[in-house]
Amino acid sequence: MNNIQELASAMSGLCSEQDAWAHFHKGTLVHLHETAARTHGHLRSGRAAGRLLTSSLSIAEPNASLATVAVQGLTPIRLRELKVGHTHHGRVLFGTLCVNPFKINAIMTVLEDDQGLAVRVGIYNSMSTPSALRAKYSKGAKVAIKEPYFKQTLDGSVAIRVENPANVVRMAEVPGENQSTSMVVEEEPCQGNGVDKGRKVRLLAVFNRAETHFQMGDFERALEVCNEGLEIDPENLKIIFLKGRALHSLKSYDQACQVLQMAVELSLGQVDIEDALRRSKAACSRSQHRVYDISEFLLGMQPAPKVEDFIGDVEIKKTRGRRGRGLFATRDIGVGELLMVSNAAVIVNGGVRGLEMDQSHELKISLQEDLVDNVFNAAKKSQKLRQQLYELDDGSVQVRSSLPAMDSFHTNRRVTAEKFGDERREDEESLGFSGLWMLPSFINHSCLPNATRLNVGSAMFLHAAKPIKKREEITISYFDTLLPQPQREGFCGVWGFKCNCKRCSVEKSISTALEGLNAQFEALHHDALEETNAVRSAGQDFPTELPKSAEFAQVFEKLEQILAKFPRMKEEEKNWVRASYATAYLAGMQSDKLSSVEPILSRDKILKAVVTTVPGEIRTLAMVAQQLEGLKHQIGIEGSAVDYCVAQARDICVRVLGIHNEHIILALISRHAKSTIF
Repeated sequence: MNNIQELASAMSGLCSEQDAWAHFHKGTLVHLHETAARTHGHLRSGRAAGRLLTSSLSIAEPNASLATVAVQGLTPIRLRELKVGHTHHGRVLFGTLCVNPFKINAIMTVLEDDQGLAVRVGIYNSMSTPSALRAKYSKGAKVAIKEPYFKQTLDGSVAIRVENPANVVRMAEVPGENQSTSMVVEEEPCQGNGVDKGRKVRLLAVFNRAETHFQMGDFERALEVCNEGLEIDPENLKIIFLKGRALHSLKSYDQACQVLQMAVELSLGQVDIEDALRRSKAACSRSQHRVYDISEFLLGMQPAPKVEDFIGDVEIKKTRGRRGRGLFATRDIGVGELLMVSNAAVIVNGGVRGLEMDQSHELKISLQEDLVDNVFNAAKKSQKLRQQLYELDDGSVQVRSSLPAMDSFHTNRRVTAEKFGDERREDEESLGFSGLWMLPSFINHSCLPNATRLNVGSAMFLHAAKPIKKREEITISYFDTLLPQPQREGFCGVWGFKCNCKRCSVEKSISTALEGLNAQFEALHHDALEETNAVRSAGQDFPTELPKSAEFAQVFEKLEQILAKFPRMKEEEKNWVRASYATAYLAGMQSDKLSSVEPILSRDKILKAVVTTVPGEIRTLAMVAQQLEGLKHQIGIEGSAVDYCVAQARDICVRVLGIHNEHIILALISRHAKSTIF
């Protein structure tokens, strides 16, 4: 089967001759082209139209010749003479474009020759601006296709595929039947939007600079350079596309959507641009409507996903006393509601586990030094990050307001922090990491927090761990607060502040009575921890024989005796104190000799104490999950005790990990039954 005549003859055996020639009929091809163009315009994704028109043209093909000879040096060929599957070297096809083009992954048009036959044409690898494309391939344009490659498509029709756009040349006139090509005259090269050669060179230089900044992670500078280029050529597709990607990387998702929408329209539906637009729209929706699915990460099934920043109903305000500024709720917030998601501006990985205590201490110091270096280097790149760092000042500088605008932290604003430095690898067993999260830095510490934080990769999720009233300050624990007040005070000193919360005040008021207990707690804590780690390293199951841990748990017997001496103390305040020594109880839970403590302080009682005091403490979820598993083994999966424990576990899970679907919550409870509680 060599040419159209033979193809038509072969097809006539399968259908009527009229249907066979419809593949080359101008009216039919124009109708199909216009229908596909409308469909493509409505969908804006290009995928449906791509399957209709271009999937058969865009499959891998033999490399077509990139002709370099002038039209005048080629011999004319007519549509009837084209051979399927051949590149017609030394030949040129003249014709008139009879439709306006549209673009998916190629410029699609229809060519009519001087004998009234028509054929689909796909022109690939064009980097011209949309206005230049429309000018060059507009309806009625007379063109010459040098050394045309003619192919049969997967849908059974035929088309000309042009790999090099330079092989399609605008002509002043199409030569007549007996006219030599040496007499034809090419039009002057189409300038499209008027960009001359010098400006094209400048645009290329600008694009290369912007792309270099983008690849180096300096998205702000890339954005600035893109704007410089768009002053030269406001319709330069490559620069507009890069600008949209830079805005997305800066988390300015609504601006990215606007710019990428412009790029989609200018590109006539280029698939990679439309994919970028969909990603920006999805990110914008997630950051505005709290749509985050991290369940597979929480269940240990997937590494941490990439997430967008989100800021809920919160504001920065001055606090009472000398606490400076803090974060406050602007409405009543329920348990488990998402308050914010913040990606780290800078983060440094902490290495791997298995280090000795002195090595761990040295590593933490090294982490802090690396963090400072990374913050400094990141701030040199980003004016916006410098502005946010400036806003973290405690307000003593008088040249500005001590209350930063919330716009400085919203993802869909012009001022925003970007994530710099290396991300934490989820496939490593990390010792920990240090980072700088901008807006969460305004959240103050409390030993009675009402919110809990959850790290998902380098992003920090903040949930309400208890109901928070409108205008109430949002607080978290900066460190482990299941410790006696003197130890907590030591951690506060490391952070550079003093805690005067109600819980600390209560413990200070009975500090004389607790003095001996605190000394015993501190002496036994280290021994119990070493004992537990040794058993864990040996791969043994808990509970097991742990004499040091059992002795550590005896602290609670003495604690209850001390609390009994303060009958006027409220039960809530006693729970605060119990939570301070809960670590001893958690250690004892792993011992098979805990029975001596159980009658004095049941698991339910200590669980209530911890949940009342630190409602987002993840070890409470492990406690209740293990208690639930034990009940199921003892009495089965049904019964009032099991139902009560399940309800309790659900409540704690929401406080610790936020709101999820019921089946996810049950799976998380089951997973945490295997977690370590000490």
